[in-house]
Amino acid sequence: MAKKEELIDFEAELENFQPSLDINGVGEAIVRQDLTDMSDIMLEIMKQMKNG
Repeated sequence: MAKKEELIDFEAELENFQPSLDINGVGEAIVRQDLTDMSDIMLEIMKQMKNG
């Protein structure tokens, strides 16, 4: 006898969904890292221009 498959109630799942706190902070960390990288690049360019 085949087992009856139950469908997921997406509406109920969405109502119960709570985003992970770790994931929410990732975007800010990535942006900060990118800004640090860009500032490092700019500092290096300025240093090279100064030293000729």
